[in-house]
Amino acid sequence: MPKANPILTNFTAGELSPRLDGRVDIAKYFNGCRRIENMIVLPHGAATRRGGTRFVASVRDHDAVSRLLPFRFSTTQAYVIEAAAGAFRFFRDQGRVLAADTDAAIVNGGFDSDLGSWTAASVTQSAGRASFAAGGTLSQSVTVTDPEIGLVLVFAITGTAGTDELTLKLGTTDGGTEIGSQDFGVGWHAHAFTPGAGNASFHVHFARKGGTPALDDVAFLDDVPVELPTPYQQGEIASLYYTQSADVLYLAHEAHPPRKLLRFGHDAWSLVDIAFTDPPAEWMASDYPGVVGFFEQRLVWARSPSHPQRLWFSKSGDYEDHGVSSPVVDDDGLSYTIASGQVNAIAWMSPGKQLALGTVGAEFVAGGAGPDEAISPNSVRIVPETTFGSAMQLPLRIGNAVLFMQAAQRKLREMVYSFEVDSHVSPDLTLLAEHITVGGIVQLAYQQEPDSIVWAVRSDGTLLGCTYQRDQDVVAWHRHILGGSDGSGSAAVESAAVIPGDGRDELWLIVRRTIAGSTRRYVEVMQPGLRAEDGQADAFYVDSGLSYSGAPATEISGLDHLEGETVEVLADGARRPPATVTAGRITIDPAASIVHAGIGYGWVLSPMRVEAAAAAGTAQGRAKRIARVTARIYRTLGVEVGAPGQPPDTVHFRTTKTPLGSPPSLYSGDMEISFPGGWDTDGILEISGKGPFPATVIALMPEVRTTG
Repeated sequence: MPKANPILTNFTAGELSPRLDGRVDIAKYFNGCRRIENMIVLPHGAATRRGGTRFVASVRDHDAVSRLLPFRFSTTQAYVIEAAAGAFRFFRDQGRVLAADTDAAIVNGGFDSDLGSWTAASVTQSAGRASFAAGGTLSQSVTVTDPEIGLVLVFAITGTAGTDELTLKLGTTDGGTEIGSQDFGVGWHAHAFTPGAGNASFHVHFARKGGTPALDDVAFLDDVPVELPTPYQQGEIASLYYTQSADVLYLAHEAHPPRKLLRFGHDAWSLVDIAFTDPPAEWMASDYPGVVGFFEQRLVWARSPSHPQRLWFSKSGDYEDHGVSSPVVDDDGLSYTIASGQVNAIAWMSPGKQLALGTVGAEFVAGGAGPDEAISPNSVRIVPETTFGSAMQLPLRIGNAVLFMQAAQRKLREMVYSFEVDSHVSPDLTLLAEHITVGGIVQLAYQQEPDSIVWAVRSDGTLLGCTYQRDQDVVAWHRHILGGSDGSGSAAVESAAVIPGDGRDELWLIVRRTIAGSTRRYVEVMQPGLRAEDGQADAFYVDSGLSYSGAPATEISGLDHLEGETVEVLADGARRPPATVTAGRITIDPAASIVHAGIGYGWVLSPMRVEAAAAAGTAQGRAKRIARVTARIYRTLGVEVGAPGQPPDTVHFRTTKTPLGSPPSLYSGDMEISFPGGWDTDGILEISGKGPFPATVIALMPEVRTTG
């Protein structure tokens, strides 16, 4: 009876399609898996358990879908924006941006019936707003107990962009500016300032700067998240397109005029209508561009409902000027309509050496007419490259490649230049794992550090990852099922965004669960997993979890968001019995100094069917038995081994050398495990785990016996 001891050295082919179950003739078969769940394939080849997700906050409205947008000024100043129906909220440092607790207050900031409590000159109340005429001023005295606490004043200005403006003056006298002064245009504003010592009484003073602006919704935020009202409603958030330059995020939506979000400080933001110079005549109500991007120092807008194949380029170096000189010069603005046999709306754009463009029917590149020419009114060339068609989603630019979803949202394609064909090609990155995108991908995000992972949100709420390092031939898909439930199914991820964090990129998620019988949506951040410098007590492998660090305690509070849930607990590196959250608290015994508590989740790694130990020909279809498995693991606990669908055997890490009262230490090395399965024709092994522990599988070495 032939025996063999093959080694599975790496898992860099990721989870493979069931359609490849018989493809033992390709190399990736031996590096692939039937199932990779809650494990991340590392570029080196190992598979490691993903870190848990840390609870940050509830979304603005549990009954409505929100979307996360990244705002990256630099690697040290980055935010995540929750785009909710009618509002933006801001997050940073794995927490919300909050306004301080204050007793500062504006009286009659809504101007519902009059201008009472305000001192006004050349200002009238109309339609619930304060309307300014020439020379108009409006002020109110404010008193605060602690003037050294920062304040956030919010307000809205209506009118015509570029014409109607107000100046906000903050001072100890009416119209004084010793505290601050700033001009504001049409839009929604959150202005942060600190009155300063000795300024317990100060004046909020608005003065007309130009046009006939109207003021509304003036208020101080008091111990609440910093929130900026927006005009974008529930059904519009998913199709909001954006691009960023420094502290300005440009926003495009076909139903709204182009706007920009400006950051003035950590808690100071404005969303304003853009005051274009010579805006395109085609833009009008509900017929605005829905795509925006940068290319060669120009801001480019594209695809309005009436002109789905048109692009509008700003002047070079002046993003908000579309003017054209007479005669035309090279840095003038320009518009261009893609010529094709079909009307294919522009879905996305991605700048590089050329401007890559995706339409619903084909992919194009745009640039100057000559090889070294910049694009200009006198030099434009837009040529088709591939004909797959694109979904209406933002693409990812990774190195010199553009990753985009095909129109049906099932295939992730990689648009890259090929020297062999002297053109761009777009191979399918899901070819070997077509099953994993069933239902369609609705959003992409890219986490460059530490392991180069493309994250994809599936329509059913499954989070997919793809470890992507093309230069190392690593394209490895893995799926992630977050802990908890959403009605009858698993917890559902609804949105994802990535921003730079402390030495790594952070993956932020909106997760929908059913908690205590009600739908709850939470903003959470996936943790990095146990790093080499971390101790066992630092292992964070629970979802929607929180941590306690301090003096030894038996009662852990702050878990109100998981009320009634049974949570996993890791205390000082040891697994404790599951606990039920009551009144936002759990009780543990004995006391512990470092505690992580949250919803538990399991992990599974199941390689392809074994192909080994046949005396002649193939082992496929022959009766075989896996007698034992040697697993080479790194800093791992909580492992089970077995065959799919069969009760697994638990691997015991506690030894006679483990001190009484102490948890077993994380194990690194080879562990020989008896395999509980019997004879069958499949030869499938599955290694898994459930506890709140780290796990990294470097290699698997099964001992296989085969008949014949």
